[in-house]
Amino acid sequence: MDKRYQVFISSTYEDLIDERQRVLKVLPELKCIPIGMELFPASDKKSWDYIKKVINNCDYCIVISAGKYGTIIDGEQISFTEKEYDYAIEKDIPVLPFIHEDIGSISSSKVDSDSAIRDKLNNFHKKLNSNHLCNFFQNKDDLVLKVSMSILQLSEENPAAGWIRTSDADEIYAQDKVKLLDQIEFLKKKLQSDATQPPPGSEEFAQGDDIFEIKNIPVELFSRDDLPDSDSIEDIDQPKPVDSNKVTIKLTWDEIIKNILPKLMFKQDNYQFGQIIKDFLYTRIDDKAYGSFFGKYLEDKRYYTISSCINEEYINIIKYQLLVLGCIKYVKSSVPALLDLEDLYWQITQYGEFKLMSAFAIRKNKRNL
Repeated sequence: MDKRYQVFISSTYEDLIDERQRVLKVLPELKCIPIGMELFPASDKKSWDYIKKVINNCDYCIVISAGKYGTIIDGEQISFTEKEYDYAIEKDIPVLPFIHEDIGSISSSKVDSDSAIRDKLNNFHKKLNSNHLCNFFQNKDDLVLKVSMSILQLSEENPAAGWIRTSDADEIYAQDKVKLLDQIEFLKKKLQSDATQPPPGSEEFAQGDDIFEIKNIPVELFSRDDLPDSDSIEDIDQPKPVDSNKVTIKLTWDEIIKNILPKLMFKQDNYQFGQIIKDFLYTRIDDKAYGSFFGKYLEDKRYYTISSCINEEYINIIKYQLLVLGCIKYVKSSVPALLDLEDLYWQITQYGEFKLMSAFAIRKNKRNL
């Protein structure tokens, strides 16, 4: 691939005409596109706006300075050359500065006579020296040699984006497209694999037919006839239970998955998720209580209800067990907190959907295979 770098040449003009021409001539031999402002007179702020656009499209910047400071921009007290340098630095464009080695040897016609302007030039040279390892040249031949060596070294150590032929760009685009399609296909396969594979390390945690046990849950049986009609229980004597006891429920994690994950096909906030778990556990508690010792009341004509209380710790255990098994995930709400009371939501994962389908699916009888 034939890449060429666009190089902006910043310098004063009249005193460095020959030097600029020699540099402009050698750069194409180094696979560079030289950009000089010879055709664009530095006269006002409008020309500066154009210069900025030119610099923005360049890969490198060469600054050449000798005995003159250069044209000063109206109202800014800074030369175009120094401002071009400052702008290149601001835009993180690599700069190669070249300063004449012996300004005292230069013809007086090519040296500033005004002491204030000379001070500006000296300060500019100090800035270049403090920011870079400057190259010092004796004459135009020496300058061309050092520019050539510096550009080759810079392009090797700090290669820029550069410019390429349209035909080369099409080839690169085609290659990048193939790589991108391969990457997309790889990610698709990875997602499909992840959807049927548990997260690493989850095999160390209880799952499947492993038992989750909640012991000694206090339960009380009330007659509906004894319960108050009002929803408010303030200032109302609490009815006495007809009977009371304690139950222990044992659940497999597959059973928990089958009953809870279907409710998470759509995201639920933290409170809603807790209620889903409680409703499932209360159903199992009621079944166990009636099956163990409240069954005798079922023949009674009165209608009974069971009251029980589950420690919040068990709710959280189920939440985080399903999380560590990779069956659910939590996401932050995109709605601003001031408008959303719950900013944490729970939802089933792809792996959770796979586990849910597997729990309901009918497996083959190995004896018939």
